[in-house]
Amino acid sequence: MIEGLKTSRLVALTVLFVTTAALVLAYVPGTWRATMYSIDDEGPFGLSDMYSILSDRVKTKTVIGSISILLRENVTNAAIFIIGPYKSFSSDEISSIPLLLARGNSIILACDFGSGNQILSVISYILYEIQKAEYSNSTVYVKKFAFNGSVLMDASSFVGSPANPVLTNILHDNDPLGFFDGVDKIATYMPTALSGYVRDNNTGEPKEYWSPLPGQAMSTEFSRLETNLQSVKDGTYRPDSDERGGVPFSVILYYPFMKNQFIMLVGDPDIFTNRYLRDQRFDNRAFVENIANYLASKGAVAYIDQSHEPALPVSSTAYLSIILRTISYFTLFPILGLFVPRSLYNYLKRLMPEYEARGILIRKIKRRTAYEFNPDAKATLEKNDFTEPLKLLLDRFKNKFASRYGSRSRKAFERVAKRRKIPKVYIKTLREALSAIERGRITRDEFVLYARRIIELERLIGVRRYELGRRGKIPAD
Repeated sequence: MIEGLKTSRLVALTVLFVTTAALVLAYVPGTWRATMYSIDDEGPFGLSDMYSILSDRVKTKTVIGSISILLRENVTNAAIFIIGPYKSFSSDEISSIPLLLARGNSIILACDFGSGNQILSVISYILYEIQKAEYSNSTVYVKKFAFNGSVLMDASSFVGSPANPVLTNILHDNDPLGFFDGVDKIATYMPTALSGYVRDNNTGEPKEYWSPLPGQAMSTEFSRLETNLQSVKDGTYRPDSDERGGVPFSVILYYPFMKNQFIMLVGDPDIFTNRYLRDQRFDNRAFVENIANYLASKGAVAYIDQSHEPALPVSSTAYLSIILRTISYFTLFPILGLFVPRSLYNYLKRLMPEYEARGILIRKIKRRTAYEFNPDAKATLEKNDFTEPLKLLLDRFKNKFASRYGSRSRKAFERVAKRRKIPKVYIKTLREALSAIERGRITRDEFVLYARRIIELERLIGVRRYELGRRGKIPAD
């Protein structure tokens, strides 16, 4: 009992300290400078100019707690900027990336020596599927993408030092979305290159190997990769025989897919910082403006992730991020609530919103390309036969009812409907839908009528998604 009280006090004091630190430091001038790549930092290493460019053209928001919260907010048609991630990504954040892309969002990931490869491993799988769908006749595919981790140095085109290459090798012919219109020179600061694990089927037996990747913005052929990061910082770097060089390396690479979506990989977050956006010798600002203009033309929203940037202990963002991440974990895994002190629970309960957070449903789905899916949907519309979609809708209703009441039988449904005083028109609709499926050839108008009634029946019967965790009892006859 005494040990339990000590633990409760320790947890409560920790929460109190973190909350107080976040509130106090938020009002201390200059604490935002303790966070790298901050949208509030107007200095040379901040992102205030990038934020201004985006917010002038599109609705722009920030993410401080966890990227996975975007999934529970049902974010669609958005571009998620992850600039200079340093802190590790949690498992729920990594698993949310493909789901966010599936919902029609785009991702701009800019990283050099941070934690970007953690989510790039998931993005690689998606990019691999895009390649197979878009370039079905190709014999070479990139199975994995990665930020190389070595410093890219260019002896031919640089500013101040070969470790700060100026990208002049811009492939305008490979720019379908126009991000590089009017862009000829992009300044960088100690960037890394993009590498790919390639599967080559040109030979009799397929070969797999790591290779530099062609992108839209590359270094010159007088480039090499320096593996000793400390020697670059100290200015004592020397070429080694085992270091790769003599070829162009890609720093910016993007793939468009679907209608308006794209995935962009950038090997240097400093490309987006104020010092290069304000330097008129380079076209970094034009590059960011082109991205913002494209998002504006598609009516998209921009989200800037500020939860993974390196931050000092005096940064208010660091403590606020801890609070929001904790809230995110508790909403994702409610079982953790058993370890919350009762007094803290009573206090936080008053701050909770009226609605309940939606959980994330993860299922193993058979992979299907757009080429496989589109003919099915097209055939349904051409034949005007919505029998299969109605079957799926009814199956969903039956599964939810079984999860709520533990039975799929018609008698069980009728007893629950009687207890809840469900209008007979809905029960009649359900019977008609079952008869229509047996008959076959359901028209679009019939499907719309049945679908609306079934969805409304889900609400009346008490099997909406937020109630699935609370199993009820079937009333006795």
